[in-house]
Amino acid sequence: MSGEFPKNNQTPALAVDPLLTEHQAALALLVSVKTLQAWRVQGRNLPFVRVGRRIAYRVQDINDFIRRNRFASTSQADVVGAEPLATAPLRKPKGCRSN
Repeated sequence: MSGEFPKNNQTPALAVDPLLTEHQAALALLVSVKTLQAWRVQGRNLPFVRVGRRIAYRVQDINDFIRRNRFASTSQADVVGAEPLATAPLRKPKGCRSN
């Protein structure tokens, strides 16, 4: 298109990964916002994006996080580094309650 706008006077679509707010991500993962905040401080394996002063989560990263934390049994979930469905199970930090 050589930098021209489409003839219908609309701007071209940008390929941007959808982002969720901290509250939306907490709802999607069934945890509290405080749990997400604790995971960020602890460097858990859920990447986040800082947009100015706001925190956001890519939908793809949340889906990847869910896939990495799938288990076939409760005994498998108790083993750190369990394979093949998860690399490391996440446990709630002590003193952190879900809402």
